[in-house]
Amino acid sequence: MDRIEALSKKQLIKQSRQERFAENQRILMYAPLVISAVAFLYLLQYRFFPGRENQSPLFRYYVGLFSFAVLFSLLFRLCFPIILKLRRLNIKAVFFASYYYLMFLITVSLTTLDLQASSDYSAYAVGIFMVVYLYRIDWKRYIMFSLSGLIYFSAVYYLLKAEMLAPDRLLPLIIFTILSIYLVYVREKTRTQMLVLKVKLEDSALKDPLTGLYNRRYLFETLPLRISLFGRYGDKTALLLIDVDHFKKINDQFGHSAGDKVLKTLAVIIRDGIRETDSAYRYGGEEFLIVLNDTERDQAALMAERMRKTVEEYPFEGVPWNVTVCIGIAEIRPGDNDDHLIERADNNLYEAKRAGRNQVVK
Repeated sequence: MDRIEALSKKQLIKQSRQERFAENQRILMYAPLVISAVAFLYLLQYRFFPGRENQSPLFRYYVGLFSFAVLFSLLFRLCFPIILKLRRLNIKAVFFASYYYLMFLITVSLTTLDLQASSDYSAYAVGIFMVVYLYRIDWKRYIMFSLSGLIYFSAVYYLLKAEMLAPDRLLPLIIFTILSIYLVYVREKTRTQMLVLKVKLEDSALKDPLTGLYNRRYLFETLPLRISLFGRYGDKTALLLIDVDHFKKINDQFGHSAGDKVLKTLAVIIRDGIRETDSAYRYGGEEFLIVLNDTERDQAALMAERMRKTVEEYPFEGVPWNVTVCIGIAEIRPGDNDDHLIERADNNLYEAKRAGRNQVVK
C-alpha cells in the first residue's frame, strides 16, 4: 500500500507531536539559560540604573517576579537531564509546557504591574511571542494556553485595582493573542504540509518512476525485516518473482514504448491483485517481485496462479498476442537471508521458463 495513503490523519498527528517534542527538547537545552540571563539583567538594571519601576509602590513585585524567573529557569535547567531520563513522553511534555507557562504568566504579571502607572504592554507582547517562537505546541492547545493567560491577567488586574479591566485596556492583549494564535496555526499547518512533502520525497526515492512500484533499493531495505520477523515470531512470508515472457520480442517488434506500456499495465494488474499488507517491487527490467506477508507457499501458489491467468487474459495495448508471465515462488525458511530467498524464487522462475513459459513453479 502507498505510504502516502497509509499516512492517516491520526499518524500525521502522532508524527507532528513527535517532531514538536524533539524540537522542544533541543530548544530547552538553552532557552532557560537565556531567559534567566535576561531576567538577571533586569535585576541589575534595577540595582544600578533605577527607573520608573523603582519608584513604584509595587517595586518589590517586579524584583520578586524577575528573581523567580532567574531561580526557576536555572533550577529547571539543572533538572533537565533528570527530566529527559523519564520514560514516558507525556510526563516530559508536561514539564516542558509547565516551564513555558510559568514564564508566560510572569510576563502577564509584569504587564499588570506596568498598567498600574502606564499603558505599557511590552512585557505581555514579549511573553506571548516568546512562547510562539520557542515553544512547539498544537494550535488548538495553544488557544487554551493563551486564553488562560488573558483570564489570569484580568483576575490579577482586578485584585490589584479592585475594578474590572476596561475594554480599551484589554483590546491590545486580545490583538496580541489573536495574532499569536494565527502564527502558531500557520506554523503547525506548515509542519504538517512539510511532513507530507517529506514522505512524498522519500517515496519518490523508493519508487520506480515507470511503474510506480517500489524499487529494488527499497526491497533490500524491507526484506531483511520480514526475515527477522520470521526468525523472531515465525511470521510466514512468501515471495513471487515474476518475469514477462518474450519481452525482448515485444521491444524488438513494436518498440520500447510498447514495452513500457506492457510494464505499466502489468504493474497495475499486480497492484490490484495483492492485499494491502503485501508489497510489490520492480526487481529489474521486466522482472517484478511481490512480498506476501503472513502467507505460506501453497497460498502463494494460488495467488500466483490467479495473477498468471489474469495477465494471460488481459488485452495489452499494442501487442497482438496474449502477454504471459512466469512466476517463481519461495517461502522463508529458518536460516534464510534475502539472497537465499530470492535465489530460490529465481530458480523456480527458471524452471517455469524451462517448462514452456506461462507457468507457476513453487
